[in-house]
Amino acid sequence: MIYVIRPVEEFNYFRHQHFNLPAMTTVASVLAVKPRPFNYIEPDAKVSDALNLLGAVNLSYLVVMHDQQFKGVFCEHDFCKNVAMRGWDPKACKVEDVMTKNLPTVSPDDTIETCVKLFNAHHVFYIPVFDQYRFEGIITRGDVIRSMLRDGVRVFDEGKVRVNPEWHDSVV
Repeated sequence: MIYVIRPVEEFNYFRHQHFNLPAMTTVASVLAVKPRPFNYIEPDAKVSDALNLLGAVNLSYLVVMHDQQFKGVFCEHDFCKNVAMRGWDPKACKVEDVMTKNLPTVSPDDTIETCVKLFNAHHVFYIPVFDQYRFEGIITRGDVIRSMLRDGVRVFDEGKVRVNPEWHDSVV
């Protein structure tokens, strides 16, 4: 079986014209099927503690919070890029020194299509969700894929693989 990778813009065409599916899924509906975030860590925690917590919660990221305020995300990629590759000691550096900050954000009313565009435009793995100024959760690339599969979006077609350079930035 060979797959055709379609650009994001074609999802809406396929969704509405060929499949008669509802409008694009909202972030709120994706968060509704996820458990409430429980994977929090303080910014002044040691990276070694964050790695232990990552293993305990069996997720690829931790939400960095201080005084009920979202500060960023610490993930496996942050450890590899900002600690291991630099030869730093995870017991000596703090999460706040290596975490991902200044992430693009979405609201619960935004669509998954918006998330896909933000993932690609900003080259990030996680997008925080805020309702006004209240942190609601995190949307991951995996959440987007599961949502599309749940909604019956046909991302791959049988046939030959066609890679179009214009599509590259639109693929999740």
